[in-house]
Amino acid sequence: MSQGFRRQIRHDSSPLSSESDSPWSPHQLAIQNRHQQQIRHIDGTNFSQFPLQCNEHKLEFDKEWPKILQIVDSIVNEKEVVGYATASSIISELTEDSHNIPKITSYVRELLIKPTKKLIESIESANDITEVANIIKVCAKKHVLISSIFQQWEKIENITISSIIYTLLKSEISTNPSILDHVLLIVSQAFTKSRQDEKLYRQEIKRSVHYFSQIDRLSSLTDSIAKEVTSYYRCHPIDPQLGPFLFITNARRIISSETAHLSVFPPNIAIPALSAARKYIYVDYFKYSMQQIIEAVLIEKPSFISDLRSLCEDSGDASLVASLHDHLGAGIKDRVSAFIKQNQSSGVAQILELLSMLRKYRDDAGAELTQIAIQAVRETLNKSLFQVSFMIAKYTHTRIMDSLTEFTSNKNKIIELLQLLENTDVFLDYHRKFLGQRLLSNSEVPEVETQLLKDLSQFAKYGSMNPLYTMISDLEESKKDTSDFDAKKSFLFTVTTITAYSWPHYPFINANVPDDVRDAREKFVVFYKQLRKCMIRWIDPLENVTFTYKKVTFWSSTLQFLVLKTIVEHGDLKSTGIQQCYINEIANQLVKVGLIAKKGGKFVPQNFKVTKSSMKLPPLGLLIASKKKDRLEADVFQGRKESIRTSIVCTLKKFGELPFDALFEETKQAFRYPLEEGDFINFVDELISTDVIVKGTNGNYRFST
Repeated sequence: MSQGFRRQIRHDSSPLSSESDSPWSPHQLAIQNRHQQQIRHIDGTNFSQFPLQCNEHKLEFDKEWPKILQIVDSIVNEKEVVGYATASSIISELTEDSHNIPKITSYVRELLIKPTKKLIESIESANDITEVANIIKVCAKKHVLISSIFQQWEKIENITISSIIYTLLKSEISTNPSILDHVLLIVSQAFTKSRQDEKLYRQEIKRSVHYFSQIDRLSSLTDSIAKEVTSYYRCHPIDPQLGPFLFITNARRIISSETAHLSVFPPNIAIPALSAARKYIYVDYFKYSMQQIIEAVLIEKPSFISDLRSLCEDSGDASLVASLHDHLGAGIKDRVSAFIKQNQSSGVAQILELLSMLRKYRDDAGAELTQIAIQAVRETLNKSLFQVSFMIAKYTHTRIMDSLTEFTSNKNKIIELLQLLENTDVFLDYHRKFLGQRLLSNSEVPEVETQLLKDLSQFAKYGSMNPLYTMISDLEESKKDTSDFDAKKSFLFTVTTITAYSWPHYPFINANVPDDVRDAREKFVVFYKQLRKCMIRWIDPLENVTFTYKKVTFWSSTLQFLVLKTIVEHGDLKSTGIQQCYINEIANQLVKVGLIAKKGGKFVPQNFKVTKSSMKLPPLGLLIASKKKDRLEADVFQGRKESIRTSIVCTLKKFGELPFDALFEETKQAFRYPLEEGDFINFVDELISTDVIVKGTNGNYRFST
């Protein structure tokens, strides 16, 4: 070190005894004492006693400054470690007094910029850039100075990304936002320049990855590099050793609510990546990232979950195993919910594929996790029971209609899926509708239909399968009777709306009938003509039919038409196939209208006066009195009020318990006539007051046992 510089140093190492002995202020004296034992360097000089020249005391700082600058410059030019260390110490001491900042800012430019630039331009090893980092580390708390340094760095043409990262590592200045802003700009510029050279660009990517595990605290810089690396490897083969970097960076970006490109993260590097994540990032990050990876690779390689469990167990952290279970369940639920939201057959196909994948591995670790995953599927399905039941029924129907071979290959998967439902009655109700559609379209019973019913009977509730078996037996019996049952000229179908439970409900159907529905209904006419001796147990009695009788077009219910047709053609109501308990009610209604009369205990056709070309018979179940307006409406089966009460009770018996909205919708379907919500509420309140039904603490209604 220069002798001239030595002469400026006080070698009395003892602190001054009093303020009167010191040419410095009390504040400077405190600084001196605090740093006396802290700042010692290679040559043994104690710079804590360097005579700071404060303008406040009018000591000749300006006169001393050129000497200091000259001495320090000579040290720096030697590029010796002690030179940088000495310069750093001087900066540290001088900047304790804010009055010196303007001068020192200029000094730092001279001291750091030139040699730093030289170092960067001729960098050959990490040791060179370390010296720059050491200077920055000393100046880290001096925001103005550091910003000045990086402003100059931005102008350097060939600065490397790795040198910036390494400098930051050594300087430990990640808490300074303004510095990171400069660094991000430099990194961005450096990446932009390096993209022009594929070899250089790949080299910079690898260097960035190499340093990444040591700078995870620099989140902003991490995200910037992560985006660059992820973008690069979306278009290039992935380096296996870069797996940990991709995993951790994407995990960070997920946590910060940024878009994560997990598609670049194949399962073959999942385990090494997770191991690295477990080592380099917080456990919370690891747990959260676990869910993202589970969702990313679950379909492609479900056995990966088993490997993940081993990783968690090897870590010795029991909470990670529990977290794996939680995130596996959450990932499964999210995926199944997404399938359900599609509300299409394709969603069912994806759920079936998921279950198939989960069952592919059943080793000791996999069996337990498979059980957790399937339980998650079960819970998600039952939260949307009605929607899921319809989707499965529609999926089954589509497969049977389009390809029996495809259905047969998937039948067992469908059965397994149905067994996850808490209540199969909802599915069976939808299935009955689609079954009727298939039977009417084909006018035959394929073997696959019978076998499917047998499979369903193994787990369906007792008695719930009877309507489906009845539909098939009716069709089979009808084929045994081929007697002619053609309508006579007095009866003519204009719109064949006779139908079964299989069809969607059209209580007041209009001319805008879908073509496929119209076609199937026309096919049903052929089927209906064969029902001479068969009880019509599965025809919807409240469906509408249009027919012509004595040049008058009538709109009526199916049962009204059947009774009138039978009386006119046969006179024997037993041949209608309608239960006897209903016939008198329906016939009496036709008597009031004037279409038939009762003579000698029998119903006979009645000549009526034609006054108009069309006529609509009173709705079955709504016989409105013409004279007494206050008379209660009556139902063909029971009084209307009692019918609504019965519909509510039967609905709750069928489904166990339902929330208000679901109960209202199901009751409307069971009642089949327009039902106002206000009336429905009154009936529900009445049933609650009589303890027929109860409202649970969860807001759901159930039948009182």
